[in-house]
Amino acid sequence: MTERLLGYAREVHPLVEKLRQTFFWWHLIADFAAGLCFVIGSVFFFYDSLLYAGTWLFLIGSLLFVAKPAIRLVHEIRRKRLVARLADVLESEL
Repeated sequence: MTERLLGYAREVHPLVEKLRQTFFWWHLIADFAAGLCFVIGSVFFFYDSLLYAGTWLFLIGSLLFVAKPAIRLVHEIRRKRLVARLADVLESEL
């Protein structure tokens, strides 16, 4: 497999770009939702009646922050598999 084909499959191919965009949005949504949970949970801590809900929002926000590296890991695994498949297809077409 030539380095040129591998570079094309890795950086330029539309399927790789679509995968990158999809995971970019999932990561952004998780980041924004986690921040929102922490802000709302912080406000809830000012009221005794909302303390329980605020605690749950902090837990949910923490889980969303943990999800972010998991999203990146899944993205990287899927990207490497896709690039390998694309490179094989491109090489077989030569």
